[in-house]
Amino acid sequence: MMIPLRCVWLTPFVLVFSILFADGSVEQRIRTMDAAWEKAFLTNDLAFFEDNLHPDFVWVHNHVSSVEEGKDALLAMVGRKQKSETGIPIEELGSRTQHDVKVVISENTAVTYGFLEKGYSKRYLASREGASESVTYHFMRTYANSDDQWLLLSNHTMEVPQE
Repeated sequence: MMIPLRCVWLTPFVLVFSILFADGSVEQRIRTMDAAWEKAFLTNDLAFFEDNLHPDFVWVHNHVSSVEEGKDALLAMVGRKQKSETGIPIEELGSRTQHDVKVVISENTAVTYGFLEKGYSKRYLASREGASESVTYHFMRTYANSDDQWLLLSNHTMEVPQE
């Protein structure tokens, strides 16, 4: 059987297009998951964290009281917040807005990094006289893919000093 010449000529382009398309969908999947992390924090979505954190998850941040936390500590914190904030409308919880987010993908690892603007709720501000209305964080998160499931392996956040 003879393969038509135009099929042979198109094969490299189809292969390249498939690779590019696949990379694009992985990047979008990571971006969506990363944005969902922020919403889950805002809404205390315990199920999101249970389903999307790697068992060996580690969170490093510059809060003096707790510089490094694992999955169990994060789940406990979210559970406590969930109980104390149940029934509060989302618009009263503040805001978490990402910007300048970049994604790097290498085989079974993906890294996101960028900035987060965390806006505090009126309730929070009322309880803390002189508190700033928002804070900026620089973040970097690492995702690991195992059995075609991307899980958040690590999160590093660092508050950007206000000038």
